This record gives sequence, C-alpha cells and structure tokens, in this order.
Amino acid sequence: MLGHRTLRGSPEIKWRLSAGDLTRLVELQLTFLKRGAQTVAPGGRLVYSTCSIEREENEDVVRRFLEGNASFRLITPSARLDLITPDGFVRTFPHRHGCDGFFAAVLESLNG
Repeated sequence: MLGHRTLRGSPEIKWRLSAGDLTRLVELQLTFLKRGAQTVAPGGRLVYSTCSIEREENEDVVRRFLEGNASFRLITPSARLDLITPDGFVRTFPHRHGCDGFFAAVLESLNG
C-alpha cells in the first residue's frame, strides 16, 4: 500500500508500481466509494478525491459508481475555474499548477 505519499514528494514510487497494481487500486477505490456512499444522508454530498492523475482511478471509478448508483449524481464543485475539467471534476497537475496531481468529484445523494 502506498499510504499517503505522492509521486512528487517520493518519485521512487513510480519504480515500485506494476500494471497489476493499477487494476487492484481501481477496484479498491471503487469499494471505498461504494462504502462511503452508504453513509451519506439523504440530500447530502460525498467528495471522492485521490492523489492520483490516472483516469482509471478517477473519472472511470466515478462513472462506474454512478452507473450502479442511480441515487447519486455528479455536481460541479466550488473550485477555481482553471481546476474544473469540462466533465465537472477537479484536477490538478504538477506541471500546470505547481502542486501534486490530485482529482476530486462531488457526488450528491438524490434521496432527500
């Protein structure tokens, strides 16, 4: 497990990851998102965020979650406009924003 370390702060991480790790992490992230969603109050919001720039761990996980959870919808977050993607996610890149690469999505429960 990578813990809380990021690639920018610990560049050696990239040498320890394999293709199979991404598949495992995607399934783990989806499990975390599903479990977190179970605790959201009706009409409440859930923020899904990672310190990854991999589409598979981010947009794809959110899309898979939404496909199986019609009681949630993606909403546009309150963030600087230059950080919001055309699809309504927050994304940072080290070479553009001078910080670690991050992703965030805001999901709202429709049961409220």
